[in-house]
Amino acid sequence: MQKMQGFSFKELFITLSVLVLFGLLAYPAYQNFSRRLVYADILKSTEPYKLSIVECYKKNKGLKECDSGKNQIAKNIFEIGPIESLTVTVGIITVIPKEQSGILHSDNYILTPIVKDGELQWIASGKAITNAYAS
Repeated sequence: MQKMQGFSFKELFITLSVLVLFGLLAYPAYQNFSRRLVYADILKSTEPYKLSIVECYKKNKGLKECDSGKNQIAKNIFEIGPIESLTVTVGIITVIPKEQSGILHSDNYILTPIVKDGELQWIASGKAITNAYAS
């Protein structure tokens, strides 16, 4: 009759070491993924503002009057969902995120309208772009 043997300490230690290594490699990617998920919600929240600013631009033939609460542009947002604040000034949308999932208040997202051939195009900037949380 054969004597049953389990795994040796060495085999268990090597297996555990490999699992820990995989975890250490995957964690930064998971963090960045969760931050991009939060910013996906933030990007969705800017869409109605972008549409309103386009209508304001067409109506007023410029962006000077395209502020929050004017010309059918919604008022500023404060502390809703992942957003600490969303403001519109002269057509420029500025979003400050809530601090969550490793995102800081300083990881702002700014959409600037640029007039090209009579149409508005949006240029995204801010630390959210620099950190690749949004595009």
